[in-house]
Amino acid sequence: MIKQMRRQDRDDNGAVLVTVVVVMLVGFVIAVTIAASVMFTIESNSDNKNQTQAYIAAESGRDAALEKVLATPCTLVASNPRGGTGTAPFYEATVDHCPSATSGDTFQIVSTGWDASGESTRITSDYSRVVTYKNQPGGSLAYFDGTFTVTQASYTGTVVVRQGNYDCSTSKSTVDGDLWVVRGSVILSSGCTVTGSVYARDDVTMSGDTVTVNGRITAGRDVLLSANHLSVGMAPASPREPGDTDIRAGRNVNLSGAKGDIGGTVIAGGTYTPTTEVTVHGTTPLDHQVNPAVFTPTLQEVYDMTTWVDVGPDRTQWGDDVAWFDVPSGSCAMDLSDQLRATLPSGTTRAGIDYTSCGGNVTVTIDKTQQLPHDAVLLIPGGRTVTIDIKGTLTSPSAATPTQLFVIHADGVPDSKPTCVKGPASDKLLNVPADGIHLMVYTPCGVPKLTGSFKDTFYGQFYAGNADGPDWVQPKFVCNPMAWEPLIDLSCELSEAGSGNHGTVVQVQEPVLIKQVEG
Repeated sequence: MIKQMRRQDRDDNGAVLVTVVVVMLVGFVIAVTIAASVMFTIESNSDNKNQTQAYIAAESGRDAALEKVLATPCTLVASNPRGGTGTAPFYEATVDHCPSATSGDTFQIVSTGWDASGESTRITSDYSRVVTYKNQPGGSLAYFDGTFTVTQASYTGTVVVRQGNYDCSTSKSTVDGDLWVVRGSVILSSGCTVTGSVYARDDVTMSGDTVTVNGRITAGRDVLLSANHLSVGMAPASPREPGDTDIRAGRNVNLSGAKGDIGGTVIAGGTYTPTTEVTVHGTTPLDHQVNPAVFTPTLQEVYDMTTWVDVGPDRTQWGDDVAWFDVPSGSCAMDLSDQLRATLPSGTTRAGIDYTSCGGNVTVTIDKTQQLPHDAVLLIPGGRTVTIDIKGTLTSPSAATPTQLFVIHADGVPDSKPTCVKGPASDKLLNVPADGIHLMVYTPCGVPKLTGSFKDTFYGQFYAGNADGPDWVQPKFVCNPMAWEPLIDLSCELSEAGSGNHGTVVQVQEPVLIKQVEG
């Protein structure tokens, strides 16, 4: 019996030993698994740390390159290489080109950064830089290509046609100010009037009956006058300056068939053909003169200073003192009367209406007659169309400083030219307020011809891009200076160089990072 019991004890001991071994094996496996997991985590954290440090170094290179490319002189490379004499962060960054100092531009920075171990990361960053002119001429500007044809219209303010001709040959129209055609000719016919001076890169022609230019005519090529009852330089703007009443042509001046008066001197770079039917009140006419058609400012300066101001869909660029109201989805034609007259929250001084969430094409509707107590901006995304229907009469708290209402149809691309997503002349202007506020209509798309029942005078700025054809017709337009710091500052005049009115180039916002990718 004792021997049998000893045999059973030996059998139990073996089982216990096996159990202990199994438990130890399981524990070992668990320990190894945990250790492997810990090591993997440590290694992953180490890799992430290296990658993060390399990414931070790449961004440091980007920022260093941005500073250098905006400096004077511009530098396209920023470098602090690993293995050099410098300390971390280590990077190599390059910029594709120096951005323009006179117009909006986009540029790209490619930056590679390294951590201390040699781990590297590359980022590619695209920036947009907006440049405009302080007190930049705005309002009566033709931005579209082709001929600028006017029909029974009146424009108060300087008219600048940047591309193509100014054609007043079909019906009488008035420019109450100067007329600049920087890449084309001027055609004036019966009843056409310019109360200021005319400046044209190419030709100036006057025909028909009763054509008037109160100031001077400067043409890069020929001046061809055949109108009956023409008047040039007989009522120049005050104060009168030397040359305010002259005709100056880079090539020929021909008065054959004309009748009327010229207040100043006729000066031609080529031949001068007079007529006894035109009285020249200035000194003896001169021809074959050296470069008499001098433009001050130059035509290129005028072209540059009237460059299109890109206004995008980002509402943060309108300043941090704007109280924003988001138009709900499905309310794209809501009456804004209540929102525009609402009391602003503390810390804000201007109102903003954002149509981003409205869900469709926009109709700006103001039906009530009321006071507009503060400046306001209405921001419409580039992918919508906008119809402006202001039926109510809007007034300002002070008649001396009219309140400003900006209707902004955002430009599609920051490229210093009107870029319309929806197609030319896709916006509409139905009704505008009377002379109680100043209205800006900013649209890269332009509007169709304003005809029929549209009789209201437009006070403010009509800042528009392409029309649906060669005609841009506004029954009566009175340009008023309008400004919204820090983004817009548009005047209505284009003065002589040195007067301080033609603007200084200013950067109205810091370069904006519009896209960045890693790898």
